[in-house]
Amino acid sequence: MAETRHNGDFTTRYYNDREVIDGAEVLTPVWEIKPNSLLVFPENGMHLPKEKQTLWGWAWGFHPISKVEVSLNAGLTWQDAEIESRDENSWQRFSFEWEPHVIGEFHIVIRASDREGNVQPLLGKRNQVYRSIIFVS
Repeated sequence: MAETRHNGDFTTRYYNDREVIDGAEVLTPVWEIKPNSLLVFPENGMHLPKEKQTLWGWAWGFHPISKVEVSLNAGLTWQDAEIESRDENSWQRFSFEWEPHVIGEFHIVIRASDREGNVQPLLGKRNQVYRSIIFVS
């Protein structure tokens, strides 16, 4: 990996993680894609029947994703999803079998981790966890 970056807009403006530390914005160059994930089904705001469901989506990162976790209660508790192996640099599909036992509103959070131990952060980063709300009736 190169020790320096090209001085173009993408490397100086766009490919940086931004965070505020002690009131000042700090830019950290993005050298590798950190773990990220996205829930494809169900979509945010979707209404589902009270029956067995397969939640699924995609996870990706510079290093292969080794774990995807699903929370149905806004991050209070986590359960492991099934994750497909990575082919070259492809995204990895994950799925989670769920049978809701009650009707109501569910706050779903998806979190990916890679084989190097990097975990998708809950808040404050470009790759923060994916959140959605679904309704079971």
